[in-house]
Amino acid sequence: MTKNTFLKGLKTQAKSVSQILEKEYHCQLIKLESLVKKAISLWIIQLVQETAKLIFVFAKWLALTLVLAILSLPYEIWRSFIPDRNGSQPASRFFRKAFETKRAKQVLGVNLAAMVLVTSVFQGSLPTLATEPDQVEVLPEPEEVITTETTLRLPVGG
Repeated sequence: MTKNTFLKGLKTQAKSVSQILEKEYHCQLIKLESLVKKAISLWIIQLVQETAKLIFVFAKWLALTLVLAILSLPYEIWRSFIPDRNGSQPASRFFRKAFETKRAKQVLGVNLAAMVLVTSVFQGSLPTLATEPDQVEVLPEPEEVITTETTLRLPVGG
């Protein structure tokens, strides 16, 4: 066997081994891609199932709330528009009793006056309080000190 034929045989064997390895790599890559696709599809299926469960629970809660609101609607209408035995609306009677006391009038008046004063004071300063300075500028010290030799003379009275 000559040296050239031996080298040619090695080259052909190397090519066949590289082709076999390349085919095996390609086959493994295809298997990996199919596994990833299956995992993603399973994840999407689980996500859809959980979303469907949440939507179902929300729809059930919404339906129950709607049924309870419909059942309580006649009573709410009755309480809102039909006066009590003594001829007063329930809401207006409550607020009238609450605001007719002397203490409630005083507290309400003081609070309103304080609110007007505070808003008038802060109304002008709010834009300046909201902005912050970007940079602090430091001025350099003067290089020369100027000394004066004259004194201050008072004007002549007259």
